[in-house]
Amino acid sequence: MQIRLLFIALFVLGLFFSCGNEKEKSDDQSTADSLLPISAEDSLIMESPVTTPGLLGKWQLTEMKTDNGPITDFGESTIEFLANGDLIAESDQVPAETFGFSEDGTFIRSELWDSPLRIKTLDESQLILTENISGEQIQYKYLRK
Repeated sequence: MQIRLLFIALFVLGLFFSCGNEKEKSDDQSTADSLLPISAEDSLIMESPVTTPGLLGKWQLTEMKTDNGPITDFGESTIEFLANGDLIAESDQVPAETFGFSEDGTFIRSELWDSPLRIKTLDESQLILTENISGEQIQYKYLRK
């Protein structure tokens, strides 16, 4: 009978101390986790999807041309690049519509266009974009609005 009580007492003490160790391990892990750097997913600060800040703003299409010469029937058209990665396109023929865009300083990609547009020129007053369609280069010249 005394041996049985001794085993039960040892079993209970073993459980008691093992629970204490789990608590210590949990506390140790929490301390270790708190020393880890915060990942981008946990951070509340979002990086801007725009790598070329000079691109931001509203641009008025003023000229279109191909290798064969100017295109004159493009109408009134503007595009606006926002810091959150939105692109607002508007023309006299189509109401304003918002699309997503990304850019890497060389190309602008958006579901607005069938293929990426190459940034040929970008300064504070002028944006020139080019694209190839069916082997022909098309150039779009925009002025800051």
